[in-house]
Amino acid sequence: MKKKFELKVGTKGEIYTSEEIRRAVGIEPRSVVIAEVGERQLILRPKESAEHLLEKPRFKVPPVSPKQLSKLRRKLAVDLGAR
Repeated sequence: MKKKFELKVGTKGEIYTSEEIRRAVGIEPRSVVIAEVGERQLILRPKESAEHLLEKPRFKVPPVSPKQLSKLRRKLAVDLGAR
């Protein structure tokens, strides 16, 4: 569900947000945001930093249990030994 907020615009065009909004979307003080402008709408989202990109999983891999990992390691060792 989308929430709507009323924001204040300063005399120089600054848009003031609340702490609630910044926390909800992950905007930190002094961070950079990306602005998307459409037909009478403005969408702001935080720009992803290099650190943030490194935290993102690159592949969708299901979790592996220790037992499954052990089994996979044994199979890999056998396969590598056969080469």
